[in-house]
Amino acid sequence: MESSPINNIASDGHIPFENLVNTRDIGGMVAKDGRSVKKKTLLRSGLLAPATAQDIEVLVDGFNLHKVIDLRTDEERANKPDPADSFPSTEFVNIPLLNTEALGITRDSISNITEAVRAIAANPVGMMTKIYPQMLLDKTSQKGLARFFIELLENGEGSVLWHCTAGKDRAGVAAFLLLTVLDVPQDLIVQDYLATNKYMTSSTQEILSALASYHLSDELRGSIQVLNSADLRFLQAALDAVEAQYGGLAAFIRDELGVTHDMAEELRAKYLVD
Repeated sequence: MESSPINNIASDGHIPFENLVNTRDIGGMVAKDGRSVKKKTLLRSGLLAPATAQDIEVLVDGFNLHKVIDLRTDEERANKPDPADSFPSTEFVNIPLLNTEALGITRDSISNITEAVRAIAANPVGMMTKIYPQMLLDKTSQKGLARFFIELLENGEGSVLWHCTAGKDRAGVAAFLLLTVLDVPQDLIVQDYLATNKYMTSSTQEILSALASYHLSDELRGSIQVLNSADLRFLQAALDAVEAQYGGLAAFIRDELGVTHDMAEELRAKYLVD
């Protein structure tokens, strides 16, 4: 596989799969102590359902995919299930962050997107700055994130991939928390979060094209673009909410998610290299 994506990973970790537009390897990011995150070990992604045979081959053979963590709701999984049968040696774990009611917006169907956008067209930023804090404060999310860390700690040989639908919100928040625990500087973590925007352009255009028959106004089109982007205002809303309720991200991770000092050290020993 001379032109394998594993030989063409971008500086931001983006892997050029055929049909997985927002799959990235967070390996190579440098922690404060000078160690770096292991490459080909921690992958963040959007939907796996569109994966081609070559994409699957690369994940299995190139990345030795051992575990997939699906952060979507039950409804989303039912609509577009992971192609688990194509990964016979991979463990699939369902850890929903938020439920349908709390999430408010899912990308599992054009009609849902249309209804959501029409409902919040005047203030899409306001909608997302309400959803992001819930990804950390909602009890379903907190249980899920606590388990996310346990699954990472208990993973055997091979890589772990976690994903939601677009690969930007729930997958992005999970990546943000993990990189925080791995003691990567926050400016680098923010860069990873925002890197999603490089790869969502085609997805946004596909949504707009699919909705062309609805004759959306410029305002509605703009709202879709906001909803389909990574925005620091969304992330800051979540961090502000945690600061107000827990006194900071470190206390939240320790006290609410159960990631103790010893557990954090184990994760660093497992996923950081000299």
